[in-house]
Amino acid sequence: MKKLIVLIVILGLGLGGYYAWKNFQHSSPAAATPNRATTAKAELRNISFAVNAAGEIAPAEQVSVRPEINGLLEQLPVDVGDQVKKDDLLFKLDDKVLQQQRASNVTDIEKARLGVEKAERDYKRAQQLLTEKLISQELYDDTKTAFDLAKNALERAQPTFHPATLIVFRARMQGFLVTDYAARFNEAIPRLARWVLDGDIRYRETVTEGLENAPRAFIGMLNGENRGKALVKV
Repeated sequence: MKKLIVLIVILGLGLGGYYAWKNFQHSSPAAATPNRATTAKAELRNISFAVNAAGEIAPAEQVSVRPEINGLLEQLPVDVGDQVKKDDLLFKLDDKVLQQQRASNVTDIEKARLGVEKAERDYKRAQQLLTEKLISQELYDDTKTAFDLAKNALERAQPTFHPATLIVFRARMQGFLVTDYAARFNEAIPRLARWVLDGDIRYRETVTEGLENAPRAFIGMLNGENRGKALVKV
């Protein structure tokens, strides 16, 4: 009987301790949690922050300014990043080489023009003397040939392409043969014919009168004295 009573007492103590421990576990977190404020006082402050970025800053639109011709710079009053206005001078090219070339061309043209005037006077005088039978036909032909050569010299002295300009303007020249475009002959012939008839394309011919002057015309062609085709009019 005593054993039964002891067992009941032990069992009761165990159940009581278990329920006491459970109640303690539920009540301890609430007791340990401090009282926290649910609102805060608004304050006026400055917000300071910095942004670190890496890269390159470039304009939204860039314009490349280039002259129609190339050359050495004489003046460059602006630099990268400068602000310019309309009609401001951006750069100035050194035109000394071009001016020297122009002066030389003007001198050659004037010399050739004087030669034409003299040859024309001699030719007209020879015509009159031939009419009066005071000179021979051969002397008259020589005077006429000299007049024709003087006119060709004047044409050659006119401003044309000069190989030295390739260096000044940093240009590139490439030759070609007519046969390179043989496949497009049928396409080109009607167009070229129309342009010639409309006057959009003009060509030059060096015409020498008289079959007796054919050798002189041939030699002139070999020396590059002709402009365009070299023809002999019979």
